[in-house]
Amino acid sequence: MAIQFARQFSNCTIIATASRPESQKWCTDLGAHHVIDHSGDLGEQLKAIGFETVPYILNCSNNISYWEIMSELVSPEGAICLVASTKAKLDLDLYMAKSVRINYELMFTRSLFGTDKMSLQGELLSKLSDMIAAGTIRHVMTENFGPMTPESLAKAHNHIEQGRMLGKMALSGINQE
Repeated sequence: MAIQFARQFSNCTIIATASRPESQKWCTDLGAHHVIDHSGDLGEQLKAIGFETVPYILNCSNNISYWEIMSELVSPEGAICLVASTKAKLDLDLYMAKSVRINYELMFTRSLFGTDKMSLQGELLSKLSDMIAAGTIRHVMTENFGPMTPESLAKAHNHIEQGRMLGKMALSGINQE
């Protein structure tokens, strides 16, 4: 979804990361201009496509293993948004010299803390629904495991553990049988 939002709402060059051919294709199909392999040397791959640094990084995965390399790849006065949580103590000094902004984004912050922007989440989801219905953004659900049962939950969990997931999966409401 982030790739599609970046294409819709910015004029940024979008560089996604993916290691498998099918996930690289998935990223370009969603609108990425370039896809580099996160299991390789990110700095060298960026240079190969013409970038020394990038002004913005969105990390939706594991920020611990990429913490140091992100500090090298982000531009001075750039910004990093972290979606994945971590319990690790992250060294912010790596970013101080470049005056990099670090943002955490958690979907449930507004409701967890009862902020004055709680209604914004519903507004955003409604707008997203409208965009999907209009075809300007496509949903990314690629697997539906049906009603939530112990069997379907185990099957879905196994699918994730395979490390070959593309997009998102769904389980519907609990089977009442």
